[in-house]
Amino acid sequence: MNLACRLSERYPEKKVLFISYEESLENIELNMLNVFAGIPLGKNNREIISNFTQEEGLRQVAPDVLDSDKEDYFKFLDNGFLKKEFSEVKSEFFNLIRESRLNIQQMDYPVDKLISYVKWMKRRGLCDILMFDYIQLIEDDSDESLRKSRDEVLKSICLRLKDS
Repeated sequence: MNLACRLSERYPEKKVLFISYEESLENIELNMLNVFAGIPLGKNNREIISNFTQEEGLRQVAPDVLDSDKEDYFKFLDNGFLKKEFSEVKSEFFNLIRESRLNIQQMDYPVDKLISYVKWMKRRGLCDILMFDYIQLIEDDSDESLRKSRDEVLKSICLRLKDS
């Protein structure tokens, strides 16, 4: 996630496609925003960012949030400088997404469908750099993969993705 964020910033002419096979799209965006910001907001950055983005900066939190996290969140809201700095970074992050310089996807496609998707994204100019989170979860449904070790299957998947 860190590398995807940094590449999106450093190479504005490139489009980064980040695909996760593990987490929900909401969690991936939250984690990436936290990484992109790189700002210590409190003891639990993710909780503060989650509350701030979901509640749009209002002084309310979900009932299941721990008291210590609520306190941390309210301290963040009361710190005008920190809140302004984070709001600016958050805006930059979502601009990367809006401009398709950072395209975040969550999926569980088998390798053939994944390759078709990547080719489709490349044809539309939406993928110059391809990154995966949990590539080991990609499945190959071919009969050939049944006769190989998981290491060999992953190597084959990587080579097929490289050639796509």
